[in-house]
Amino acid sequence: MLPEGYRIRTSPLEAAEDIARLAELNGPQARQVRLFAREDDEVSRLHLKTYRLGSIIPLSEAVPVLENFGFRVLEEVPTPVQGIGYIHDFALGAAGDDGSAVLARAREVEHAIAAVLEGAAEN
Repeated sequence: MLPEGYRIRTSPLEAAEDIARLAELNGPQARQVRLFAREDDEVSRLHLKTYRLGSIIPLSEAVPVLENFGFRVLEEVPTPVQGIGYIHDFALGAAGDDGSAVLARAREVEHAIAAVLEGAAEN
């Protein structure tokens, strides 16, 4: 179901969170977003995962949204979940080089980004 590369770089706890986020989606237009930091990352580096049923989210749709939220997109790793959808893992640079302020409001940021990616809010 999940490719070997994903299984190598992802902890079981993180994979469980990813599967839970995919399970919350109710159709191909729905999006889930998860913002977090990894323990070994610099304070200015954040990760944002997006989740979608069906096809991949084109970078031309996702990157401008993230940039308009003040992030610098450093890299992206898409993971196909066989027969279900995609998980995109973005490495981001936080505005002001400190991601702690953004992480303190992670749920609000996640909901706002998901709404824009779904087309329910303005970019």
